[in-house]
Amino acid sequence: MRRDCPGTENREQIRVWAKVQRIERLNPLFPTESGHELAATRTNPFDTVLSLSREMVTAVCQVLGAEPLTGGTGGKLNHVRYPPQPATSAYRPSENDVARVVLGDLAQKHNRALDIAVLSNRSKISVMVDGHAIVTRHLAILAMTGAGKSWTARRIIEELTKKDYPVVIFDPHGDYTGLTDVSALQGRVKRYYAHFPVFDEDSETVARIVSTLGYELTDTMQTRFGDVFEVARNFLRSDDEEIKKKTEWLADATGNQRLKEFGLRPDMWLIGNLAQAAESILRNDNADGREMLIEWGWDNISTYSKRDAGTLEGIKKRTYQAAKALTRMEKTNKKVALNAEPLPTDRTQLVHYGQVSVISLAGYTGDFQATIYSLIAESLFDARVDGTLRLPVLLLLEEAHNFAPAHANTPAEQRAISTTKQIAQEGRKFGVGLIA
Repeated sequence: MRRDCPGTENREQIRVWAKVQRIERLNPLFPTESGHELAATRTNPFDTVLSLSREMVTAVCQVLGAEPLTGGTGGKLNHVRYPPQPATSAYRPSENDVARVVLGDLAQKHNRALDIAVLSNRSKISVMVDGHAIVTRHLAILAMTGAGKSWTARRIIEELTKKDYPVVIFDPHGDYTGLTDVSALQGRVKRYYAHFPVFDEDSETVARIVSTLGYELTDTMQTRFGDVFEVARNFLRSDDEEIKKKTEWLADATGNQRLKEFGLRPDMWLIGNLAQAAESILRNDNADGREMLIEWGWDNISTYSKRDAGTLEGIKKRTYQAAKALTRMEKTNKKVALNAEPLPTDRTQLVHYGQVSVISLAGYTGDFQATIYSLIAESLFDARVDGTLRLPVLLLLEEAHNFAPAHANTPAEQRAISTTKQIAQEGRKFGVGLIA
């Protein structure tokens, strides 16, 4: 709504813009108190002398600003320093005027404007946002549950992709799986399932994960867990022939011949397998087995006694329990992600010109979602800082409060908060945008 406020010849004529907040219907000759009294006495108002024919419809408006009566430039409104003159006419503005004020000069910047919606009561007027401001700064989408946060984010992603801007989405519930079905994004969306990179973490972090998913490691077990973890981390850093030899040895040492069939992977199961092999070697006082482990990097295994076999057995059981839980989460993640690819080891492969990379985090607990997000976001940010990633990138955190909350309750959440804060503060300098 706008109001013309003509003054005298010496005063500037301005147009005041206001937004209707609510509409009221009232009768000044029928006060509210009278209604309460009639209701209490169960009296019909038509049996009284109160006038019921002087009804009025009024609107309560919020003043947005003012501009010269001839129209401003760029849709900019100035502060209103005095109220409009009483009895000034009020009328509905034209669509061109509304578009001019709502969009400003963005309507002429087609290379920057993102068309995300239309006005609910003016379907011919597009609602646009500045894409350049989003990717060079940051954007927070705040609303109640069900108000359309995800829909708004999807519209922004669609518009940015049309302009070939690289986007990486962290999707905790599989809400963005359907992006591949959007006709405007055909061939541009890649989905990835998130395999938790155990050996990208330190031994203390993985020990906490084992205690959380399995059952708690004792203090003695935590001391020995670091040894097992480091041997497992380096176990597969060999050529194919050496890895084949290690696989056959580990299969025989653990009695698990399926390892020969399916091979070894850098995961939680490998830690458990090595703990089991070492336990067997200590119980049987196998000198050749000790020498083999020393050759493969377990230098202090020679100081272990038979008493340590019980400690390794405890590590084995707890690690296997954690591996089962982690495998279950990974299976759920793959199922939600549908025909997704495994997450590339080189994180910069997620960023390509005109590509949307959707990383499914569904199925994982909040701690794992926070950890996976932190590892990937840190890797991309560091790659932009050191120049190994040439393209800018926009990171979208769907429901970021789930794995990067305002207050951290776990070390994983604390790390995710620190990562998000660093990107929010420094990302603009290095071409890393953030939507949360």
